[in-house]
Amino acid sequence: MMMSTDEQATQTIFLFMDVLGASDILKNRQDKVTLLEEIVDSFANGNREHDVKYKDTEDGYRDMLNFQPKISSHSDYITASYPEGEIYPCGSHTEALVVMSLVGLAAQIHAFALARGFLMRGGIARGKQGKRIGIAQVLAVELEKKARYPRVIIAEDLISIFTKHTPSDLLRIDGYDGQYFIDYLRHYPSMFGNGLTINAEFVKDLLKVREIIERELLSIRRLSHVRGVENWEWVARKFNESIEHARSRFKSIHAELLQIEMFSV
Repeated sequence: MMMSTDEQATQTIFLFMDVLGASDILKNRQDKVTLLEEIVDSFANGNREHDVKYKDTEDGYRDMLNFQPKISSHSDYITASYPEGEIYPCGSHTEALVVMSLVGLAAQIHAFALARGFLMRGGIARGKQGKRIGIAQVLAVELEKKARYPRVIIAEDLISIFTKHTPSDLLRIDGYDGQYFIDYLRHYPSMFGNGLTINAEFVKDLLKVREIIERELLSIRRLSHVRGVENWEWVARKFNESIEHARSRFKSIHAELLQIEMFSV
């Protein structure tokens, strides 16, 4: 297959996310196949094309009403992308908008998969992209392979764009290898529409996450699946970090957070 030419391709920011262990599930875990299908189908919704809607204001500007990247799903992975030049106005804010949108989408996909007992890994990169193939997709797939753990990492040229335009700590440096990754566990309760309302429901959501991680970690240890154990132990460590973060930040529920048991990993 020929790579798209510059005339056909546009500068695009591309997200690639792969379901870890999907081939084993399809072969040996029929009880989880339906859940796997639910993950790859839920976000694509018929493989949506990119779209953006505006409203012209009286002073001659345009307000953005809706932004939707192109999303596609396959048997065990999800992609999302948006051409930078098709958002008005162009410039650094355009790049930041696309990056922030895809980072947020990746966090939602992570959380959705985790709630069903699955882990995902991926990358977000920028480059020329045609309708079917392009360097942006190739770079995102290469980042997915580099990610190693169940996380989405970001191309270096996009990190400064994200951190410059948003105060969010959704993007963090992993202390294990210095890679910037999307910390979906720290923001897990907000992935399901609860926002960051700090109350008893917030604690319940965190307890649900812990139950899922504990269940899957025990299951994968019984199977003696070394790589699977490594992945779930990484998630358990990140969960511990998210609880430590919550305890230091949310004093109103500090006592309740102290009741959440840390993993010994």
